[in-house]
Amino acid sequence: MSTPYRNPPLAVKLPARFHAELDGELEPGETVLWTGVPRRSRLARRAVAAVAFPLLWNGFALLLVYGAAKEGGLLSFFAVPFLVVGLPLFQAPLEAVRVIGTTFYAVTDRRAILFDGEDILALSREKLARVASRVRADGSGDLWLMQRPRGRGDERVGLLGIARVHEVETLLLDRAS
Repeated sequence: MSTPYRNPPLAVKLPARFHAELDGELEPGETVLWTGVPRRSRLARRAVAAVAFPLLWNGFALLLVYGAAKEGGLLSFFAVPFLVVGLPLFQAPLEAVRVIGTTFYAVTDRRAILFDGEDILALSREKLARVASRVRADGSGDLWLMQRPRGRGDERVGLLGIARVHEVETLLLDRAS
């Protein structure tokens, strides 16, 4: 059986394990127009940002435990729960680091597909009316496809750290109209 895509001029050659995931996600008759992987340094920023709070929390908890242990008494027992709560906070940055090696993107004739760790997000072309980009001097950058509510604010979702942003944006918008 032939694959529903070739290596288009804008595409990045994907590892074989990514092809298997992509093939499983494609609908019958859907054609892949572009594939890409983010720059690892761009995704590493997520991990760095996610580690800031756990470091502060656990640093405070360690100082509290140390100070309480120095004073002696029952106060140190009240400080230990802060560590019990704080240590699992490191799970988010560890997950962000794990996802770095498993993230890739595809644009088809029907939709944009984001493979981010265990998550797969597919956005139909009709929903891509508000595409925004941020381009760096070398032509790489981010292509924001949507915003979704998350916690206190909105989370922007898109193709992060990709090469030739304007060309991918043009490919998406030309096909969407």
